[in-house]
Amino acid sequence: MKLLEVEDLSVEYHLPQGKVKAVDEVSLTIDKGEVVGVVGESGSGKSTLAHAVIRLVRPPGKIVGGRVLFNGQDLLKLNDEDIRKIRGKEISMIFQDPSSYLNPVYPVGFQIAEVYEAHNNTNMKELNGEVVSLLKKVRITDSEVRVGSYPYELSGGMKQRILIAMAIALKPKLLIADEPTSALDTTIQAEILSLLNELKEEYGLSILFISHDIGVVSKIADRMIVMYAGKVVEEGPVRRIVEEPLHPYTKALVLATKTARKKKLFSIPGTPPDMFNLPKGCTFYPRCPYAKETCKEWNYKMIRDHEGGVACAIYENTGSS
Repeated sequence: MKLLEVEDLSVEYHLPQGKVKAVDEVSLTIDKGEVVGVVGESGSGKSTLAHAVIRLVRPPGKIVGGRVLFNGQDLLKLNDEDIRKIRGKEISMIFQDPSSYLNPVYPVGFQIAEVYEAHNNTNMKELNGEVVSLLKKVRITDSEVRVGSYPYELSGGMKQRILIAMAIALKPKLLIADEPTSALDTTIQAEILSLLNELKEEYGLSILFISHDIGVVSKIADRMIVMYAGKVVEEGPVRRIVEEPLHPYTKALVLATKTARKKKLFSIPGTPPDMFNLPKGCTFYPRCPYAKETCKEWNYKMIRDHEGGVACAIYENTGSS
């Protein structure tokens, strides 16, 4: 049995301008000890997917379809009290901007201790040793002093480590990391990825890793899912996707990463689609260098092989291999 099975998950936002299907029948699985990366431009639905898995989608957003099976249990059918028992303990999340998720008026040690207290009914005064050990685990020096530090006294990298410490405090089975390195410089990015890899091995963590940077995901993930306009357009092992991408959108993402390393600038032509008015057929059609007239009427379909799948009309009659 898979640790996590997401089946045809759909999330809509009902706004004055109209309805947006931010996540459109997305499916994915994560095995125990596996890291699955989700990649795509801003607005592709990555973060909404992550929030939907643990039912953190807020109005005007609403989960309108699908199943989220965690150890065989459908999280979408649980009441509010039962899902709260799972969040933080069985499934935890590292959010994108640590400054937005750390309370500026409390020391970070106090905020980490709250995680233990919320789930274990532990007296906070007895937790100082646990918190200090946890800070050492996430490579924060002078941990005995840092437990009393306020968020404004810490660098961006240290604040991200605090969020990681909060996320792993209760040794969850699944860690959802939503753009955990996007606000960090390259050196600190590498340190955070190294730390996550180390924690994965030590705790046997499974990780759902969200990022717009396919290069970052390739350094930590076993499998990769590429999203565009709320849908999965390609999935498969990281090696195959990075070395032999199939979907034109994935090819462009990989090319952008490679040219960035060579100090050449490549960008995908055009702009992401208007989610209130998606084009008919393939949503990537207006930006695709391989587009044909038939793509305008193509019905979305994931064409699978033994390694994964791709949703593109080019492979409909030939297979993806």
